Amino acid sequence: MNQSSTLHCHQCSNGYPADKFNHCPVCEIPLDNADFQQSQQFHGNNNQGIQIGGDNQGSVVINPVPPEPKKTLIHREKIKPISIANTPVKHWWFTASGALGLVGNLASILGVWLTLGTGEQSPLPTFPIWFMLLSGFLFIFGVGMWRMRYLSLPFSNQAIEISKDGQLYLTRISGVCSQCDSPVEVRTIGPKEHRITVVQCTNNPQQHRWEFDRTILGDVNEDYLK
Repeated sequence: MNQSSTLHCHQCSNGYPADKFNHCPVCEIPLDNADFQQSQQFHGNNNQGIQIGGDNQGSVVINPVPPEPKKTLIHREKIKPISIANTPVKHWWFTASGALGLVGNLASILGVWLTLGTGEQSPLPTFPIWFMLLSGFLFIFGVGMWRMRYLSLPFSNQAIEISKDGQLYLTRISGVCSQCDSPVEVRTIGPKEHRITVVQCTNNPQQHRWEFDRTILGDVNEDYLK
């Protein structure tokens, strides 16, 4: 049995037997003599629509999804609870001791000021200046640690982290660079007025560098209990 070929209209894409039609009865234009007819239209930002007619076999891939870029994976390599006499150290220890020290110093200064006019010796002890500075440092350290939850130690690849319940841990974070598969480390860099914590490659720290997000690691206490 002979089969006649099919002609297609390039405007409406309808197909008609070649032995009966040479013009499209709808559009009144000549038909294309092709068993495979493809029309493409592009709209907007490279959005592509394709119509395919005829006897086609196989798969057609349109706008393939690009592979997802490789990510730099980091994890806590070392987790050690900070404790004194087997008692876990909490962040509020620093805040509370610093606040008490500052209050004591202010009370001493106020007592001296109140007795200056009487010529009598102040009944309140006067604290040395270093104790006031230490109290202020402890208070600021406690508040800052609670806000940041992560503090890189100077000249070291270790850090102090705070868990959700306020306990302090000594940790070290490691991983593999997504660009060159070299080890990575977490560092705090930049001038004093604008220091940032980054994950940087040990092989190419200037170009292979990303801003550190501690939240992707989860709670440090949960990692310690695993």
